[in-house]
Amino acid sequence: MQDAMEDNSYSPDSGNKVVSEDEAKNTHMVKFIKEKVLTNLDKPPKDVKLLFHVTRVTAINTILCSFTVIFTVTATWIEEDPQHKFVFNEVKDKDKDKTVPKVWEISNLAWYPQLRFLNLIEEDDFIRNEWISVKPANPNGPKLSPAEWREKYKDSNQNMEVSHSMSKKFVLSEAYELKDFPVDFQSLHIQISSSWDCSDVLLRCDDSCPCVCDPKALDSLEFIMHKPRFIDYKSKDLTDEDLPLLSNSSTSVTGVRYSRAYLALTVVRIPNYYLWNVSVMLLLLGTLSLTTFSIDFDDIGERLSSILTLVLATVAFKLVIANDTPNISYLTVLDIYTLFTVVFICMIGIAFSIMHGFHKNDMDKDLCERVDIWALIVFASIWVVVNMWFCRKVIMLV
Repeated sequence: MQDAMEDNSYSPDSGNKVVSEDEAKNTHMVKFIKEKVLTNLDKPPKDVKLLFHVTRVTAINTILCSFTVIFTVTATWIEEDPQHKFVFNEVKDKDKDKTVPKVWEISNLAWYPQLRFLNLIEEDDFIRNEWISVKPANPNGPKLSPAEWREKYKDSNQNMEVSHSMSKKFVLSEAYELKDFPVDFQSLHIQISSSWDCSDVLLRCDDSCPCVCDPKALDSLEFIMHKPRFIDYKSKDLTDEDLPLLSNSSTSVTGVRYSRAYLALTVVRIPNYYLWNVSVMLLLLGTLSLTTFSIDFDDIGERLSSILTLVLATVAFKLVIANDTPNISYLTVLDIYTLFTVVFICMIGIAFSIMHGFHKNDMDKDLCERVDIWALIVFASIWVVVNMWFCRKVIMLV
C-alpha cells in the first residue's frame, strides 16, 4: 500500500500506537522484516538494490549541522511481468520508430521506487539528471532501447532488470557527534526511504558494489575520508546505535512502516589546528600559573593579579572553541580540558587567598612558606596527571 507522505505531526490523541523502546531497536526491526514482511508469499516486497557514486563532499559545517554532497544513486529492481509494467503513448504514424521514445523515460515506467531523501535541506536544481536503463535479468544481458524491447521482448515472459539513476547535489542535515572533538570522526549520512511502504519495497545495498567514492571526492582541509559504510537490513555489522531501518508507524497517517537505508560517508577530523592553537596554548597558560608561586608570599596582590590575567586568557580560548562547535548539551574532550584549566588556575588563586588569610591571623611565616611549597608540589602533580590523561585520550582517538 502506498502512502502519499509520512505525517510528522503525530499526537497522542491520534490513535496510533507508540512503539516501545525494544521495538525501536534495529535488531527488532530486522526480525520484523524477516518474520512479517519477507514471509508474505502472496505479494513479497520488491527488492530494490541501491548503488552510489559519490563525486563531491564539501561544506561540512558543524555549526549549521549540514554538509553538501554531489552523487549519483542507482536503484535497480526486477520486473517479473514487464509487458504490463512499461507504458508507451502510442502515436498513429506510418513510421513505427515514432511510436516509442528513443530513450527510456520515467513516464515509460508504470512503477518505480519513488526514492525520498529524509535529511534533505536544499537541492541544487542545476545538477539534476535522471535516466533509465532496461536489460534482460541475466548477468550478461545487454541494455535495451525502448524500440529493441518492443521488438524482442514485448510479448515474452522474460524478466527485466530496470535501473533508475539520479544525479543530485544536496545540502543534507547531520546530527554531528562531537563528544571526542577535536579528534572526532563523523558519519555523514544520506538517508533514503521510499514512498512505498515496507510491504511493497525493501531497500538494500547492491551486493556487487554498494558505493564508489572518487579519490578526491572530499573537498576539505579539516577532514579526511575513510571507507564509506552502507546500512540496510542485511548489514552484518548492524547495531542498535545505527539509524532506524524502519520508520515509526506512529509517524504515518495510515500506520504503515517504510523501509530505510543509509550511506554513511566516514570522515575523520584533522586535529592539528586545535591541538597547536588551543591545546598547547592552554598547556602553557596552566604551566605559567604554577610560576606565580615564585612571587613573594607577602605580595598577594601581585599573585592574584597574575592569576586573574591567566584566567581571562583561558576564557578567551574557550570562546574560540565555542565559535567552532554548535550549542550542544554535553562537554567535548577539548571542553573538559579547557574548563579544567580555568578551574585549575582559579584554585591556585583561592589557595593563595587562604594561605594569606592564615598568615594575617598570625600563622608562623615559615610554616606558611612550607605550606606554599607543598601546595606547589600538589598543583604541579595534578597538572601533570591531567595533561597525561589528555595526551593519552588524543593518542587513543587518533
